[in-house]
Amino acid sequence: MLEQHWNGSLLENLHVALEFIKTMTWRGVPPVVAAVTTLYRTGVKLSKDAMRALERCFARDPHLGKWFVTISPDLLPG
Repeated sequence: MLEQHWNGSLLENLHVALEFIKTMTWRGVPPVVAAVTTLYRTGVKLSKDAMRALERCFARDPHLGKWFVTISPDLLPG
């Protein structure tokens, strides 16, 4: 719903996003939001064994390609 609320506006920084969030409600209820400010390293890849374990939890839509998945959390390893 938040995607529809900001309707394609550029969320250039955290301040802009927070201003949109302040005015958003769904059925009269405002969203609960947390900002993730952790920096992630790029280029990190899973091993083939780790990826195979995760693939067991993915249901891929044959019409939408490899990037569209439904994840079954109850099947996640560990």
